[in-house]
Amino acid sequence: MMTWRTRGAVAWRYATRFGAVASVLVAIGVAAPSIAAASGGLVNGGFETTVNALSGWSTFNSGAGTWGPTTSGLATCGRVVNRPTQGTSAALFDMSDVSSGVLVSSPFTVPAGGSLSVDYAYVNEARGWAMNSGSPFSLLQPNQWMRIDVIAANANPQSLSPSDVLATVFDSQAGSPGLYQAWTTGTVDLSAFAGQSVQLRAIDVTTQACNPMWLDNVQMLPAGNLRSNPGFEPGFADWTSLSSGAGTWGPTTSGLATCGSVVNRPTQGTSAALFDMGDVSSGVLVSSPFTVPAGGSLSVDYAYVNEARGWAMNSGSPFSLLQPNQWMRIDVIAANANPQSLSPSDVLATVFDSQAGSPGLYQAWTTGTVDLSAFAGQSVQLRAIDVTTQACNPMWLDNVVLNSQPAPVRPAGLSLSASQGYLTATWLPGPNATTYTCTLLYGFNNLSQFTESTSAHSCSFAYAAGSVPFGIQVVARNASGTSPASVAFYSPPAPSRVVCVRGDHRRVITGVLPSCPPGWRLLHHVGTYP
Repeated sequence: MMTWRTRGAVAWRYATRFGAVASVLVAIGVAAPSIAAASGGLVNGGFETTVNALSGWSTFNSGAGTWGPTTSGLATCGRVVNRPTQGTSAALFDMSDVSSGVLVSSPFTVPAGGSLSVDYAYVNEARGWAMNSGSPFSLLQPNQWMRIDVIAANANPQSLSPSDVLATVFDSQAGSPGLYQAWTTGTVDLSAFAGQSVQLRAIDVTTQACNPMWLDNVQMLPAGNLRSNPGFEPGFADWTSLSSGAGTWGPTTSGLATCGSVVNRPTQGTSAALFDMGDVSSGVLVSSPFTVPAGGSLSVDYAYVNEARGWAMNSGSPFSLLQPNQWMRIDVIAANANPQSLSPSDVLATVFDSQAGSPGLYQAWTTGTVDLSAFAGQSVQLRAIDVTTQACNPMWLDNVVLNSQPAPVRPAGLSLSASQGYLTATWLPGPNATTYTCTLLYGFNNLSQFTESTSAHSCSFAYAAGSVPFGIQVVARNASGTSPASVAFYSPPAPSRVVCVRGDHRRVITGVLPSCPPGWRLLHHVGTYP
């Protein structure tokens, strides 16, 4: 881990060298036409322009850090990889010493009822966040912070004034955010600023340790996309909770469930919804009614922990606290239906159901998406239920988004092949998918940190053949969210033997998928040969 916390002579000399310019911003970005206001579309929100991947954005850097495009997703400071979430490029603030950087879009006009979403990730290798209130951008003070905001058009890019900051996607100084965040999507409602000219702005300041930040897939979403208070900010406005027993639905900023002592911090903003309990209990959380747009889909982030040995539902008394009930579900229901109804006539679409399939007993934050296009124009509600009589069973919700594009479907026809040290996955094109994200798996349960984003229908990873089966997980993505994952595994064949010759020399090579080295000719082989 690279650290500058001790501020030794080298770091001090570096900071002094840049101290004279620490408060000066040098624009090195390229101006671009204003963001398409009529449709709310964002020019180069994926940082994909071939001539200049930051076209449409301006950067202001000081010290030894810069905002720039990345295709590999590798931050040299910390050696962390976060590959682009869509397309082939993302924006990255990387550094080699104390530094600050601001990335700001060109101005765009907010459409009526519009909202904005952005994918972001970060790593803070210091022991915590810090901001010097008097000199937040100084490279001579203990500053280790970052934020993503929507600001008034043409405001000072460094401004933290409430009059300039209209909405905040992420703020390291708000709540208690973790020091590591893999790709997540933050969404803010901008309907209050309809017709106004605004800009998206990201800031990263570090004087203590590596603090890289990634952005991608910035989208201006149309009217009706975002429900009121989708991220439980503030609290439960626009939501109704019904609880029984020793459990309650409530907002959480820390993400801590006292039952089980498990933490799932909010995926966006500073607050999430949590059903926590001290004993047997049941709880229902239901949104106020909203109308489904044409081609609409709904996505919601959720997580849970079931400390019992399995799931259970008493078919005659599913809500009874005197029966063996241990279940939960998330549904879209008809507006004004009984919040406890499990009738197929009331349940229009299901995001998650512990009684369907064989879900695990623990689920870290994941995003569930359902296609609601069949209910366009209808008034519906989102409903979550948690019932427990056997053990801790907390449930978290956050970042509810109503989209006007159908959700992508699970990639079909996934198959794997291996050759010359590479594992390749192929699948069939799917409806509504704009990109796919592949992740390498080792063993049957372990997702690796190796991912690849592609708009094609195949992806490849280098791998070391051995006794452990390798797999690839593929999910489809579009503006509405992600599809359920498709997974396939490749089990290495039994060891083989090849005999290679070069002139009068002969070599015998044994292993899994052995091959002759360059310059050697295959004489014969036993077993599987690539």
